[in-house]
This record gives sequence, C-alpha cells and structure tokens, in this order.
Amino acid sequence: MDRDGHDDLVFAAINNPGDGLGHAALGVLKLPFSKARQTEARRGASLPALTGGGEWAYVLFPLADVSRVAGLLPIPEELSIDQLGRIRVKLPLPEGGAAVYYLNGNLEVAECRFSDNFPAMHERYHRQGLLDHPLSARERTALCQVAPFTVTQAGATPAGNRPVIDAGGVLNGADYTADIAPGMMVSIFGQNLAPRTATARAIPLPQELEAVSVEVTEPGKTAVRTPLYFVSPGQINIQMPFGITASSVEVRVRTAAGTSDPARVAIVPRAPRLFTRTLDGRGEAIALHVNYRLVGEGDPVERGGYLILCATGLGEVRPQLIAGNRGGDGGRWGPLNEVTEPVRVTVGGNPATVLFAGMAGVYQINLQLAPDVPTGRQPVVVSIGQRSSQDNVWVAVGARRDPAEIVKAALEVQVRGDVAGMLALYDMEKVSEENRRRSREILETVARKVAFSNFGFTHLATGYGDKGTLAMVRALVTFDVTTREGTRTMRHGLIARLKRAAGGGSAWIWPSATPQLPAWIAVSERWR
Repeated sequence: MDRDGHDDLVFAAINNPGDGLGHAALGVLKLPFSKARQTEARRGASLPALTGGGEWAYVLFPLADVSRVAGLLPIPEELSIDQLGRIRVKLPLPEGGAAVYYLNGNLEVAECRFSDNFPAMHERYHRQGLLDHPLSARERTALCQVAPFTVTQAGATPAGNRPVIDAGGVLNGADYTADIAPGMMVSIFGQNLAPRTATARAIPLPQELEAVSVEVTEPGKTAVRTPLYFVSPGQINIQMPFGITASSVEVRVRTAAGTSDPARVAIVPRAPRLFTRTLDGRGEAIALHVNYRLVGEGDPVERGGYLILCATGLGEVRPQLIAGNRGGDGGRWGPLNEVTEPVRVTVGGNPATVLFAGMAGVYQINLQLAPDVPTGRQPVVVSIGQRSSQDNVWVAVGARRDPAEIVKAALEVQVRGDVAGMLALYDMEKVSEENRRRSREILETVARKVAFSNFGFTHLATGYGDKGTLAMVRALVTFDVTTREGTRTMRHGLIARLKRAAGGGSAWIWPSATPQLPAWIAVSERWR
C-alpha cells in the first residue's frame, strides 16, 4: 500500500461496537508487525503468527441512519483487492440491503453504491417516525465519504505533528452537541491528538495516557488537567472538571509533539443528556434493571418497576467530587454524591419517582416508573432546572408483574452476582485456595438454605467494590429471611449488611464466621 516493497495486511472489521464508535473500518498493517521474535505458524494456518503493532493506515466508514434505527452492526461482509489495487468493501444495510465502497491506493473513495431498496427503506423509516428527516442529496454525499487516519509504521503519530482540535470539535459525549456542563463526559475531535489508542483501566481516571493530557482553563485561573477515559489520534474522551463557574473555558491538548491551539468552549451549569445504545444520543436509552441487566424490547422494564438510567451533564454534585474519582456509596467509599438540583424524569409522558440522581463514574438516575405508563417504546426525558435531555430517546416498557416478585428476583440475582463478584475479587487479591474453598462452601450453603419473602423497596443507591471493579445496586428494603433456624426480618440493605459483617474488608464475606455475622449466614454442622 505504501509502495515500500514489503507486503501489507489489509483487513475490514467493526470499530469497538460496544464502547466505541460502532463504525465499519478498514485497516492496513505493516508486515512484519514488529521486531519481536515471530512464533512459528501452525500447519495449515491461513495467516502467519502475529506479534502486534505496525499499523500504517486506518479508515472509518460512515454509519447509515437506517442501520442505527434497526440496530444493525455494520460488520463488513466482503473484502477484495483487484489487480489495479482498488479495494472493494461491502457493508450490510437492513432488510438485505448493502453499501459497496471502492477505495484507491491512497484509501480515498473512488466510487460508492447503495442497494436499490435503500432510499425507499429510509423514506419508510421516516414515515414511521423512526427517523426525524427524509433522505437528502447531502446525506447521500456524506455517506460516500470516509475518515482516514495515517500513522507511522510503529503505530505512532509522526514526530513534529502538533495536535490540532477541529473547529467546533469539543462536544458532549452523549449526543455530540455543543451543550457542555461541569462533570460532563466530553469528546474532543481533531488530528494528531494522540500517538495511538489507549483506554483508562482503573479508577481514579488517569490525567495522562500515552503522554497525552488535556487542560481546561477558566479566565484568570490556572489550567487544570482533566481525567481521561480514552485517547486516540482522532478523538479524546474526558470528564470536564467540577467547580467551573465561568461561562466559557479554553481546552488544550498536550502531546510529546506539542500543544494544540486553545479551543474556546461555552459552559452551562447543566446540560442533561442520556446515553443510547447506538452511542449517538438517539434511539434506545442505555437503561438497566436493578440487577444491572440491560433493559430492551426482549426484557422490558415493567409498569411501576425500577429503572437505572446512564446520563451525563447533570452538573454539580453534593458533596463535591473531584472529577475522575469514584462516587460515594453511602458507606465505605463515602457519602453519595447527589446532584444539587432536583431531577425530574418522565417515561411515556408520565412522571417517574426519582429515588437517586448522582455521580457514579457517569451520572446515574435510579427511578420508579408510574404504574400506568403505556407499554412498548416510550420516550424518556430527564429534566433539571430549565433544561431537558435530547428528544428521540426511548425505553421499552412491559406489563407489570407482582411488585414483591420483582424485588425478590432482584435480591436473589443480587446475591448471586455478589457471590460471583466476591470470587472474582479473591482472584485479584490472590486469596489462598483453602480460603477460596471455604468461602465458596459458605456461600453455596447459604444459597441452599436461605429463602426470601415479604419484600418492599424503600430506596436505591449505587456502590462500588474494591478497586472500582464491581458495581452494584444496593436495595434498602424490608424482607424476611427464612432458614432452618426460623424466620427473621431484615430492615437494612442486603449488601450493606454483608459488607458490615465482613468488617469492611475488600471482600464482603470472609471464610470464617464471626460474632457479627447474622445467624442465617453463619454455617454450622446442623445446616448440613
């Protein structure tokens, strides 16, 4: 591809559909990938053993709106290169359609074609209210353009290439509009923003990744480095600091190659936005049941049920939090960091009961739906002060079951989830095999011998496990626990009780029973 006389590897793929952009992509890798020793290829292997590195060029294809609506991942279906060096990539569209791109040796689009059903499909989605605009000639032109990124053989931005922030390239990270508030997830777009792609791996979020940092400066104040979620040559995701009082700030990107010119960004106190599954701020909201199972049309939230929304832009929290740090859990990790202004939520036009709204890595809103919410796809709107979240965001609502059964199922799944989380935590803490065995024995005995009944929710809150690795919803409830020793009523959060019983350690249930453990947790011979 770069005419250096050495073979290259050209591949088509999808770019991070879960946490990234979700666009089809074309990559060109240098061979060999690195100077590391190559392992011997297995007999019959179609590709030689790879050692990583060596990216030379990368192209992102646009994502058609009909694919976003249909929830279709644009995983490339065909890839070929003809004798003239033209690259042909076929991408799927809904209802059996397709888009075909022909790129030249410079990775520029020489030709693009769409299946005959594409215009009619777009128009039908528009009539059905799934798209808010008809297909235009401008959109057809935009769909035939690609975003190329060229890097060096080692996968790094060439030395001397100073970072550049695009004009209007600092946007909120939910729907990519210019409304930005303190504490908000923000995306910065430009060129040469980082030598390579890297993602934060721990909480607190780092202020530097791959020698890249971002500074935010209020007029008359010292620059503040922001926490980083993610860096790449074309995009950086940050958390805007809390405590900004100015109406605008300057944003700069610093790399080993230099510092960008400042981008002036307007700041508002609050700019509520909901995250969506398509990661563009439209369509189905990222919403969770109380056991952190994803809400969807196949698993809707029930009328009168409990829901967790992932949001950004809700502004300051109390007590104030240092951006990039985990939120409090009302216990070991400190008090809950709740939004300073009342948050209102409507689902299907019906007001919901907001039980908690605050910072937990991103803003989290725990709520209970009204019992008379219509079923099906229902619009969800979050409001704070005079500002509301974006339009065209919905959540799936289903018929209501017995509330006691909802809570019972949530608690039982919560118990199972914490067992799995505790064992995973033991792996990280390198707990001995003997202690691991005894812990599993205790937990499995509890699972066999304990029954829950007479449930009722009073509150929801969010907590984090050790090292920020385990998130959960704490149910503050009343419920009865029945064992062979009889029935006892509990009036505390189940998880909080277990954590206190464990003495506040990094794991929640230790192998040995202690006097603080409730009788229904302490394992004895008579249980067996």
